[in-house]
Amino acid sequence: MSVLGMLENLKVLKLKNDAFTGERWEAADGGFRQLEVLQIEYTNLRLWVASSHQFPNLQELKLRNCEELEALPFGPADVSSLQVINLYRTTKLAAASAREIQQETDIKGRRLKLSIFPSYE
Repeated sequence: MSVLGMLENLKVLKLKNDAFTGERWEAADGGFRQLEVLQIEYTNLRLWVASSHQFPNLQELKLRNCEELEALPFGPADVSSLQVINLYRTTKLAAASAREIQQETDIKGRRLKLSIFPSYE
């Protein structure tokens, strides 16, 4: 992943069908500088550590069938460019962290579109 993160013009990254494996991903500093869309599907990722330093331009995050993910790595202050989060078949913990991010961005006057299925409510 660190090699992909260093691609200077990478704007969209779609990791599907176990293209990303491993229970932990700690994003390297200075990586994914131009990434706007990140999609991860069908992975055993459990712990994801990242901040605005790794994804400063991320606008859309799509997670599908990440059924072991404990939480999203971002807080609302971390990625001010984040506009959309789509979660499909993730854990209740990941959904709860996405809702927290949405609530905090709403308080700060930013709109974040959040879609979670199933809704866990």
